[in-house]
Order: sequence, then structure tokens, then C-alpha cells
Amino acid sequence: MKNWQWAAVSTCDNFSSLPFKLPQLSQLVKLTVGISGSSIRLSLANRYGDNNLVFNQVLVADNPQMTNGQVVTTARHSTIVVPAGQVLVTDSIAYSATAGQPIYVQMVARRAQTYADFANTYDPRMVNGTYGRTAQLLPLLPTGYAARKGWFCLEGVQVFSNDLPLKVKLTGDSLAEMGMVATNLVSQLHKRSGRPVVLINTAVSGSRLLNDAPLDEPLFATFGQSLLHRLAKPRWMADVTVALTGSNDLVLPFWSHDAYLPTSQQLVNGVDNLSRLVAQQGSRLVMTTIPPFDLHLPASQAAVSRHLDEVRFHINQQLVKRPFVVNVEPLVGANGRLRPSADFGDQLHYSPAGAILVASALFDWIDDKMTISNNG
Repeated sequence: MKNWQWAAVSTCDNFSSLPFKLPQLSQLVKLTVGISGSSIRLSLANRYGDNNLVFNQVLVADNPQMTNGQVVTTARHSTIVVPAGQVLVTDSIAYSATAGQPIYVQMVARRAQTYADFANTYDPRMVNGTYGRTAQLLPLLPTGYAARKGWFCLEGVQVFSNDLPLKVKLTGDSLAEMGMVATNLVSQLHKRSGRPVVLINTAVSGSRLLNDAPLDEPLFATFGQSLLHRLAKPRWMADVTVALTGSNDLVLPFWSHDAYLPTSQQLVNGVDNLSRLVAQQGSRLVMTTIPPFDLHLPASQAAVSRHLDEVRFHINQQLVKRPFVVNVEPLVGANGRLRPSADFGDQLHYSPAGAILVASALFDWIDDKMTISNNG
């Protein structure tokens, strides 16, 4: 039986502490849908803004040139107003959505506005976005992995469908939000199962497992609520929840005066609480050990770096005893550092090659623990 289902989700972060003030806006976003159907509608978020957002035109098309773009409306009006503090679902439009194929959305605002709901990715294969400060121009989608791609307000696509997809929620911090692990994992799951796979990416760069964002710097405030707090009130349910988390609990205290370094046991207890929370929601949790990182401290603080790596080592020793934890250290790390081939260049994030290794390890766990084929 057909019903409205989430086909692609990439949530917006809270940038109210560092809002984007633009005289005009023309943005282009690509979202790859995981299911097929005859109609679509968009989810537009203005959770964190203080004022209504007005978009003079919203179009959807199957190509980035927006050839034959279809007009999106709300209450049959082509000017769309997203109220402050709310999420708006548009009217449905007849559109032939195909699983695995991208939908392109152009959003135009001709007035000066302040945007606080910001989404981003680094991997442009499944999800991509860019914006310009002039309403008249259609921006070109960027390519490559080196730079962040960002957009405002658009957080997902719903499709009227009778597909029965495997729903994968990827959450945690920037290791997940960057999209490289997500794209490779979804590709492998689809090939193995033959089923449609819907990606729900709710990760937040800078997010911690245990504590909400510190407020001593505007950038830190964008890190949002802790993962435990975010998952306590889930909006999107999933068959499997993939959590990449824990690194910022150890890293952030060395950058923020308001953050504290948790004990090994506190962090392990938080992981166990996360497992119980996900199970209560009818999902299966899989996560990784905390990968190596480097704070780039001066040589005079080498003892601090060694201590932090020892803390990470002791946490991972306990985490690998959990059946839902995948040990990624042998894959991406050596001698307490990310291998050069697995390093994005900052000793904090995965390179495209490193993300492939992590995604493959997560896939092996899911393939072993869950029935993911149509015939299972």
C-alpha cells in the first residue's frame, strides 16, 4: 500500500550563533532518493531562525540545469513562507522519483534574510549543495571532496511509494556528516540486498556523545545537543542506526573552556546508554571504536597528547567487548595516528580511502547481524 515515506534526509544544524545574512539567495541542492514513487514533497526547516523565511520560487527537476523544473507550492501558493521555529512540508507534486536517482531543488529568495538552519556535506555523490548571494543566477554544484558544500533549510524529500526500503540512520559527528562513510555504506547495502536503501543523515559536526555544545565560542555553539539528547526524541526511525561518535568528547575539552574531559567509564557508560536507547526505538545499533586523532599540540605538551591517547586506548578496550562495536583501529590507524592513506589531512577525519575501509567494516557487521536481502 502506498504511503508517504522519507526518501532522503540530511538534517540542518543550528547556526543561530553564526547566522548567514544574505541580501538574496539562489541555492541548488541534490538529494538522492532511496525509493521510487509517483509524487514527492519537500521538508523545509526553519527551526532555529527568529524570523519567517520567504522563498519566491522553489523548483524541482531531474537535472542540475533545472531544465523543465516543476514549481513547488504550499497551500497552492508558489511563494513559500517557512515560519520561524517550524518545519514546513510542501504540497505534493506529480514527479516520477526513481530509487538511486537524484532530485535537484532550486530555492530562490529575492529579499534580504538571515538563515540559521544549515546543512552540509563533503562527499558530493549522493548529496550536494551550494548557494549564491544573487537570486538571478543558478549556481553550479561543486565537485571533489576537499571543501565543504552547504545549503539552507532543505532537510529532506518524501515520496509517495509502496517500496519497503532498508532505512539507515547515520548519526554522530563530522565523521558521519561529511558523507563519505554514508555514501559507501549505502552503495554496499544496496548491492548486497537488492532492496531500496534510504539514508537518514542526522549527524552534526562537533557533536559529542555525552554533553551539549559549549557556549564559550559561537562556533562551538553550532555543535548542538549531545547525541544522547538528540536520539531521545527521534523524528526519523530506522532499521539500523550507525553512530560515529566519541572523538569530540575527548578533543573538545582542549579547545573549549566550558567542556570537560570525561572519564573512560563515563564515556563507556554513555555508549551503553546509547545502545539501550536505540534498542527501545526498535533499531539495531552499530558503531565504531574511537579512531586516532591528533590535537596538534606543541612539543612541550607531548605528555598531554600521550595521556589522551591512553584514555582513548582504554575506552576502546572496553568498547570492543560490546557486540555492536566495530574496531576500526587496525584499518585506519597505526601507532596512535591515522594512516596517511586514511587521513583527510588534519589527523581528525577520514580521507575518501579511509571512509571506504570504515564503511566496508560497518557493512560486514550489518550483513552478518541483520537480514537485509529481499528474500530473507
